[in-house]
Amino acid sequence: CMSELWGDVVLGLLFWGLANDTTTLADAPTLYPLFGLGANVAQALAGTVLKAFSGVGSHGTFGSEIQALMLVVLGFSVATLGLHHSIHRGHVKARRAKAAQA
Repeated sequence: CMSELWGDVVLGLLFWGLANDTTTLADAPTLYPLFGLGANVAQALAGTVLKAFSGVGSHGTFGSEIQALMLVVLGFSVATLGLHHSIHRGHVKARRAKAAQA
């Protein structure tokens, strides 16, 4: 039970930490509802992907289904790391440029 909770809690905390670091107070009322909407859409898409890889209509063994799902998880994890790196790098450059002007 705790292992399933760990991923949701940690990913949520990391996401909102990044959102708080990169979003200004003026932009927050506009962007935060969009972030919440994106989270709900992502959960729905995750359920659809999981249903496509398992259950009735799947054409593989249990082992092949798990391997395919892990490849999907690995792919999205790499994409998430790349996106986080890009956002963080851009945010750090913006901070340095702002500090240099001050």
